[in-house]
Amino acid sequence: MTTSAELREISAAHGLTWPEEYLTLADDGMVDMSPTGDEVPLLHFSTNFELLGAKDIARRLEMFAEPDDFRNIDPAEGLLPFGMEPGGNLYCFRTGAAGAGPVPVVLLQNDEQEDERLAPDLAGFIFAEMVVASAEFYDDDYLGEGEPRRNAEAWLQSHEPYLGQEQAAALRELFARPLIVPDDDSMGFLEFSEVDELVDPVLRYPERHEPIQLWERG
Repeated sequence: MTTSAELREISAAHGLTWPEEYLTLADDGMVDMSPTGDEVPLLHFSTNFELLGAKDIARRLEMFAEPDDFRNIDPAEGLLPFGMEPGGNLYCFRTGAAGAGPVPVVLLQNDEQEDERLAPDLAGFIFAEMVVASAEFYDDDYLGEGEPRRNAEAWLQSHEPYLGQEQAAALRELFARPLIVPDDDSMGFLEFSEVDELVDPVLRYPERHEPIQLWERG
């Protein structure tokens, strides 16, 4: 069974549908787990994104559906998890908010009082995450190892088919900037304080700065 077919089967079991662009990633081998489980193509230079494999997705959807799950997530939200932060927060497609349009991406948080709206669609999410990942990294990170600029350019080349033209152009310009090397051994193509200044005009998604609560907090 292909990865995209497996994903379709998992989502269908819960009455959900993946965004077509994510299934395209699957068909292109961009969401396949490596044999070691370490290096994966999608956002592989980001230190804040871990891809969820099909079995993990199925398990988490089953947890969402349990009557005694502490989050008590409204099934109408149509959350489809596809990635995770190192701390366990889940990157999800919010399919219930899509209607006939693009499917937004949200961050389901464990230890905060609110969740986050990240992007209006998968392309916007990839773009924003690439910008954030470029703000601070170290020489033992994938992006910082060896030649950071060459790494960044290769990263953009591998992800450009899944980005909008304006998003790709903004990243190309970003990766052409002089590398910033502060005193703490980190490096980056921009400061963290500049992330929103770059992302917001391209993403045009003011909801990114509006909180949302996707599960019941005590």
